[in-house]
Amino acid sequence: MELSLWDTAGQEEFDRLRALSYDDTQAIMLCFSVDSKDSLENVESKWLAEIGENCPGAKIVVVALKCDLREEASDEKDDGSNTQQQPKPVITYSEGLEVAKRINALRYLGAFTRP
Repeated sequence: MELSLWDTAGQEEFDRLRALSYDDTQAIMLCFSVDSKDSLENVESKWLAEIGENCPGAKIVVVALKCDLREEASDEKDDGSNTQQQPKPVITYSEGLEVAKRINALRYLGAFTRP
């Protein structure tokens, strides 16, 4: 078994190189940030088509990054101390799970930046 991790962050200058990384791919971790609606939308609008074209049949795992921001947003609402600033909206677990189900992902996971 060989594990290779590629992180191109979707940058256009890596489009051609990224296609080379798909050979023999059996599973893909599609990551999005919970503080970016665009990154979740890209799971379906950009990455799913590219994966289907370059490695059909690969299993997909959707991973929500920065999940600790959900807790921070909830804490800010609960303590009411930040009444002047609106908390930045975060993508909920349910919203991410809904996308994972729509694309028939094998799993939906969350990752935290704090230990």
